[in-house]
Amino acid sequence: MSYIPRDTESVYPANPVTTRGISVKLGSDPKHKDDSTSRSYANGRTVWIRDISNPSASQAYTQHTQPVTVAKFSPSGYYCASGDASGTVRVWDTVGSDQVLKSEVKVIAGRINDLSWDGESKRIIAVGDGKERFGHAFLFDSGSSCGELTGHSKVVNSVTIRHQRPFRAVTCSDDTTLVFYTGVPFKYSTTIRSHSRFVQDVRYSPIGEAFASAGSDGKVFLYDGTSGEKKGELIDGDGAHKGTVFAIDWDKAGKKLVSSGADAVVKIWDVESGKVAAHWNVEEDGAPAVNTQQVGNVWMNEGRIASLSFSGNINLIDPRAPGQISQVLYGAQKSITSLSYSRPSKTFYTGSYDGRINSFSDVGAGGVCRPVKGMSHTNQVIAMDVDPESGVWSAGMDDSLKEIKGEEFTSTSAGTGGLPKGLSTSKASGSSTVFLLNATEVLIFQKAKKVGSLKLPFSGSAIDAAKEKNLVAVGGETLERGRGWCTSCQYPAGWECLGGELTNNLSPITSLAFSPDASLLAAGEQTGKIMLYDVAGMSDAGFFHTARVQAISWSPEGTHCASGSLDTCVYVWSVERPMKNIPIKNVHPAGVTGVQWIDGIHIASTGADGSLKTFEIKHH
Repeated sequence: MSYIPRDTESVYPANPVTTRGISVKLGSDPKHKDDSTSRSYANGRTVWIRDISNPSASQAYTQHTQPVTVAKFSPSGYYCASGDASGTVRVWDTVGSDQVLKSEVKVIAGRINDLSWDGESKRIIAVGDGKERFGHAFLFDSGSSCGELTGHSKVVNSVTIRHQRPFRAVTCSDDTTLVFYTGVPFKYSTTIRSHSRFVQDVRYSPIGEAFASAGSDGKVFLYDGTSGEKKGELIDGDGAHKGTVFAIDWDKAGKKLVSSGADAVVKIWDVESGKVAAHWNVEEDGAPAVNTQQVGNVWMNEGRIASLSFSGNINLIDPRAPGQISQVLYGAQKSITSLSYSRPSKTFYTGSYDGRINSFSDVGAGGVCRPVKGMSHTNQVIAMDVDPESGVWSAGMDDSLKEIKGEEFTSTSAGTGGLPKGLSTSKASGSSTVFLLNATEVLIFQKAKKVGSLKLPFSGSAIDAAKEKNLVAVGGETLERGRGWCTSCQYPAGWECLGGELTNNLSPITSLAFSPDASLLAAGEQTGKIMLYDVAGMSDAGFFHTARVQAISWSPEGTHCASGSLDTCVYVWSVERPMKNIPIKNVHPAGVTGVQWIDGIHIASTGADGSLKTFEIKHH
């Protein structure tokens, strides 16, 4: 048994993180000239390089120790520079899978908001919210200074460098001004006062003849690329947009400009005439208006435009099709906290920290992610499980139990009687039954109607129900010793304890999983230990992670287990010989939160990085 190398993985990335009132900077890979264009963006401590045409071919860079705020490709396409909340910029190789670090530079003592490469892929200017300075110009390989950025009195939001000689650079700030620099070395030239409110974005055209700025006053201005002199304003009514303009970008010919605003509108402008050439209204069914605010964009090399909604949705726009958004790319914005898999429909369901649930179909064959529509949870999704009758049940920190059919929430829901700790479904009683665990009891639901309960003598922490037998395992947490039960449920006759107390776990039980035939029970605990119990005799064997066990899943044949942990690793181990295992290390930064077998040779995992990954296991 072995793990097939990572180039055969499928990776379904998280979507960009957004913050109210802050522009999100996106990047595009200049090496791609066709529909396989890749975009770069940040989510948590991860930089995602996402293939637009095939999301499963995406790549992740995970070497930052602080949340990443921006990532941009060099014009050559061979390097990427990424900045984080600590003010550090890392430059790394994008060719191959090693992602070799070229340099690391401490730019400012604060958040990096934006960075820009020069046309020779040699120099970088990074700007943000520093204490002693708001930006720095440096050589990408050595980190040596190549200029001084002065002239602003508040946080700098964006920077752009002219790619042609003579080099020029422009920055914009919350102090409502732009500062124009000559170079190299870059030095202050003049302050430009066009906007009356915060300036959110500034961009040079690819041919260097002009640059444009966008601000919270709803206006977009054009300037001469060499002198910095103001040339005009793009106007559609009272301004460019009815509200803040968060992002702008140019087409590769430098003749058109795209703008994205808080009014949920994306516009393409003809720069020469100053008029709108096309526009798109972004809508999301049932979503609050703030979710449709457009907070970032990039005009990709192959001609399409990607505009980012505040909800994290990536709207792909074809400039040749006005008014119609060609595709929307969905994904988790926050950590994925729960994973479930429906084998009949071959669909994954992921629940997130923010209460959203997404479905992933055709995983491994390109994959499509869609949001589950309807009244979602208002807080973290604690647990999900597939109903044997082809539905999905979810429990959230909003103390609610909800039913999902296909890609929609049904009107069926129930209260959980307290903070849920887990749930599991079974059809052993003849009809679909949901066992929901909170700290003090197990609640039994059939069709969202409470039909029974069991008070616990300990604080509950994990639960699993056998799908075909009247068996329920409940894990607990105590200060002295982990504790759990394996009980028989004969509803409506009641509960019958089998005398199977799980006393060999020495710390709180965090995950439970019955084998497909319910003859074995795997119990993971907070310290990383996994005990394997024979249900009849309650014998045990042990296997270890180095941190809290978050998830356990059995192969369909019941011969192997897969486990995921806070130690960022997934292990696949043999039931006959638990110490014979396959380690898949550093799968998800900040921990693995879900593991599921797809079939006998493929497994899937989710993590705190908001992504879903699949792996192939080879049996010898």
